[in-house]
Amino acid sequence: MIECRAASRGRTLAPMKELCTAVARQAPDAFYPQFTLGLIASAERRWQDAHAALQRAAELDDAAPPVWQSLAAVKQQIGDAAGLRDLQRRFLARFKASLRPLLWPAGWKAR
Repeated sequence: MIECRAASRGRTLAPMKELCTAVARQAPDAFYPQFTLGLIASAERRWQDAHAALQRAAELDDAAPPVWQSLAAVKQQIGDAAGLRDLQRRFLARFKASLRPLLWPAGWKAR
C-alpha cells in the first residue's frame, strides 16, 4: 500500500494507476487504493468506474470527507440526482456540514 500512496503524490496518472491497481488486487479491503483509483477514473472521465471505486472507498472508510466530496461530484457527472441528494443528507447527518462536490486534485496529468 505504501507504493500506491507514494505514487499518488505525483502528478502523472499512469504510475498511480498501475501501482494502485496492483495494491487493490492484493488488498481489496484497503481504503486508499480504492479512493485513488476512483480519483484516477474521474480524471480520465470514466465515470462509472470512478463511481464504483469511490463507493467502495466510502464503504471501507466513511470518515474521510474528500471521499464523499469526490463521490458527490461523480454522482453529478452521471446524473444520479437521487443518489446525490441521499449522499448529501447522509453527509450532513455524519459531519454536520454541507457536502460540496469536488473532483480530482488540480495538477494531475493523464500521462
